[in-house]
Amino acid sequence: SVKGTCRRIAMRTHAKAVALGLDAELTDVCGYDAEQVLHEKAVLVILPTYQDGRPPEGASPFVDGLVDASRDFRVGQANGNIAFAVFGAGSSVYQHFNSVARRVDAALGTVGARRIVPRVDADEAAGDVLAQADAWLAACLDLLAKEAKGQPPGPSAPFKHAGAAMEAGDSDSDSEAGGDQPLMDLEDLAGAPQGQGGKDAGAAI
Repeated sequence: SVKGTCRRIAMRTHAKAVALGLDAELTDVCGYDAEQVLHEKAVLVILPTYQDGRPPEGASPFVDGLVDASRDFRVGQANGNIAFAVFGAGSSVYQHFNSVARRVDAALGTVGARRIVPRVDADEAAGDVLAQADAWLAACLDLLAKEAKGQPPGPSAPFKHAGAAMEAGDSDSDSEAGGDQPLMDLEDLAGAPQGQGGKDAGAAI
């Protein structure tokens, strides 16, 4: 991790999920098979865009695997039981902003996963990225906690933080030329064994 921002957000997400009684796992996506996402119950993805619009080192197979799955007609649209949300961290001073988060968000939507909260493109140039993550995190965990209890989650409440742009999802292939820290993924909020990966490239619930 260069700056560690996404790592800290992922660790905060994991800690708060566990405190709510959710079966949460923090997972490094380096070595994590992207197709495994299709077997999870919930996936929260927290990630930066690295140099030249690439995922961080070691995370490319995960990101590319999701994109490939979204283009595979055999995957279909039968994954509506997978809840997901994506948080991107980057800086708008670069020409292409949070493109990796956009790719992952679009890919998960294309394979039929259920977006519970719009993607947030946090902007380091606009202020504290950790603070920009707070409203997104609260909305995600509130909905997932309700679902875990068998309650109808209903529509997510509007949330906003200065500097963070919210998107319902798109297929932007643009890239951001700027270093940050490795991709962090939060997956399987209900049912995965708990554990923690050893690298910064992922965190899973």
